[in-house]
Amino acid sequence: MGFFPEISLPAPTFMEAPRKPLPWDDGVGVTALSDVVLAQSAEGTVLLRSIVSFPESCIVTFEAILRRPLQHGPGTAGHNAPSFFAKGELSTGLVLVGYELSNGSWGSNFPEEHEGHRAFLGLGGGGGMFRGRHSFAMEIPPEGDVTFWVAWPVAAIAETSTTIDATSIREAAGASTARGDDR
Repeated sequence: MGFFPEISLPAPTFMEAPRKPLPWDDGVGVTALSDVVLAQSAEGTVLLRSIVSFPESCIVTFEAILRRPLQHGPGTAGHNAPSFFAKGELSTGLVLVGYELSNGSWGSNFPEEHEGHRAFLGLGGGGGMFRGRHSFAMEIPPEGDVTFWVAWPVAAIAETSTTIDATSIREAAGASTARGDDR
């Protein structure tokens, strides 16, 4: 007998594959950059916690930190942590993030679709009380700059942009280990 009692579970069923391959389907990623402060106010901070590059795409992780927790109530979507995911009702703690590439393509976590807009593919996140974190998949940017955008009304952070050179992201993608055909 093991630590846990014996359990019986039904056979799993899986959802349809995402619209794009997941980054780790391509191999082992390499960290391109980390810990970039995107915006700050007296109420909170938004960080680009990391970008991990894979041969064909990258994972971008954002973190938002409040100086004090939100109260539960209308518009908090049942939780009081910063949130990067909006489905249906927009929550009070929603942190808007997005990117613009040198070729003019752009994407965001904003729930509405617009012409030319590529929604970030959400890979999951979490948080509680003061902190929220979420990871998104993004294409490897072309040569040039990548501009990251953030707005966080509850923390009094107006729309703010931070531009970085895409070279480090592209170099990390080249250094990542591609997965073989032995899937």
